[in-house]
Amino acid sequence: MQKIINLAIASVIVLLTIIDLIWGILSFDVNIKLSCVIIILGLIFACLTLSPSSKESAGSIITYASSHEYFKQVAAKIDGSKRQVLDLTMGLLKTTIWKKADEKSFKAYQAAKIAACSREVSYQEVFTFPTIDRINLIEKNLKRILRPNRKFYKVKYFDITPAEHQKLPPFIQMFLIDERYLFLGSHCGTHENPNETYLFIEGHDDIIKYFQMHLTAVWGEAISIALNEKTLDRIKLEKGLVDYG
Repeated sequence: MQKIINLAIASVIVLLTIIDLIWGILSFDVNIKLSCVIIILGLIFACLTLSPSSKESAGSIITYASSHEYFKQVAAKIDGSKRQVLDLTMGLLKTTIWKKADEKSFKAYQAAKIAACSREVSYQEVFTFPTIDRINLIEKNLKRILRPNRKFYKVKYFDITPAEHQKLPPFIQMFLIDERYLFLGSHCGTHENPNETYLFIEGHDDIIKYFQMHLTAVWGEAISIALNEKTLDRIKLEKGLVDYG
């Protein structure tokens, strides 16, 4: 928008200079007037040539080298969400011991999830259950979300057994917030990769739309979960999930 305004102002100046050149409104020497026109036209051409397009200037892709920084930024964007959060956690993930900073930022993300529901933001979460930990996480969320706000927390899952998880390729964990902010998280599955990085994408409409269509399809194909203790216990039994803690 600023670029358009600047261009409009420059165009008006050029027009006035040309009018003055023709009708002699001002008393400047003709050569000075011609020089002004050339300079201003040059500035306009430089602005149009050197400035990136609106799509390029508006977009950003940021890389995070740690889950600490990744979940810290995820939590911040969820805290600022207005309408909808799509949260995808599927497949097996590597089981490494997190540092305190990682655990802190992950807890901040969980707290942001609860706060979003309290603000009546639609929070849609899709799981698979390779271990009992993810069902335990749902149970913890339900205890923390006030009953009137539970209708804003929607959960679905894919019917994959723990044994079947061992045969599946790694999934990409991701978030889409307000159809505007895209986070691409862990994507190496159980493969230990010290160079695994995470991405934040904003302003690249084609990329956002691509993943939005994918997440919408995932949500449409997944099985809804009635969020109550009886349903969660049934899933634990069907999957043979045992809490050893």
